[in-house]
Amino acid sequence: MSSLPRHRLPDHPSIAIVVPCLNEVKFVESFVRQVLAMDCDPARTTLFVVDGISTDGTREILFRLAAAEPRLRVLDNPHRTTARALNCALRVAKADVIVRLDVHAEYPRHYLAHLVGLLQRTEADNVGALRLTAPGRTLRENAFAALVSAPFANGGAPWRARPQGLQEVESVYCGCYPRRVFDALGLFDESMIRIEDREFNARLLAAGGRILLDPSLTCTYHPRTRLGQYLRWTFSGPFRLFYSRRLTTTRLVRPRNYVPLLFALYHLILPLAVVYGGTAAWTPLGVYGLVAIGAAIGEARVYRRTALVFLLVPLFYLTHLVYGLGGLWGCARALLPLPAPRPEGKFSH
Repeated sequence: MSSLPRHRLPDHPSIAIVVPCLNEVKFVESFVRQVLAMDCDPARTTLFVVDGISTDGTREILFRLAAAEPRLRVLDNPHRTTARALNCALRVAKADVIVRLDVHAEYPRHYLAHLVGLLQRTEADNVGALRLTAPGRTLRENAFAALVSAPFANGGAPWRARPQGLQEVESVYCGCYPRRVFDALGLFDESMIRIEDREFNARLLAAGGRILLDPSLTCTYHPRTRLGQYLRWTFSGPFRLFYSRRLTTTRLVRPRNYVPLLFALYHLILPLAVVYGGTAAWTPLGVYGLVAIGAAIGEARVYRRTALVFLLVPLFYLTHLVYGLGGLWGCARALLPLPAPRPEGKFSH
């Protein structure tokens, strides 16, 4: 039984678009212009960009655009975490519908109208689109696009995969919510770093809410393509996920999240296993290598670049190992009486 209030949205609801932003000088102007050109009633739509005190020229661009466009409001987020940014906008926005967007993505002109129409037809509590990944131009950009979208690398999140038909899911990319959901459940948990949407959607489902993914609607995400930045992002996500058990009783960890931890544990005990088990101890790694090669060949066919195989196999390996180590460290920090870790100073998606 749902504990969430149920009432239909008005025929012409007001829309608040909330966007965390930090040092996005490369993307921010085209993003703002793209969003303001979407098919929706300008008189009933407001774009809230919550800036983490950017230092690369992003703020200057935002203030210039806001001076000429009353629908754009720029808010400050000195704490620089995504949950704080979202809550900052939610405390100001009083619209019927709340839509979260990401500066690092491109959206079709009908994106907002489609999601709002889906909320009206289904009376769901959160709806979202299928997220595609921009392939880039270079071999390196292709490799990082594959890492973000390949089921072998990311565990097959439904909004990254290619499901058929409208379906109920655990979470969606960014999300579109009726305001009543936040009125009933409260705002995003600001102790959740990197996983604030996961925690909120878990609360929503626990209250009997419904989250729908519509794969007929797509947006295109532009992944970051620096190896160091990617590996920090890969470590941070599982660390925050497993550390969250120290902060909340909401169940966030799923069985699939433990697989990379077992992979990392295998590496930690491998020296002893070789001493006592001989060459047989290498068998799991050999099997993993064959599976990774097969997955890399599949991605190379998608991108039509054979050389991608030679980049993806080691990158798959690094992804799973670093994810596993991040999860193990998150488990340890959740159990040990140590000070809380400091939040990262970047927004990550």
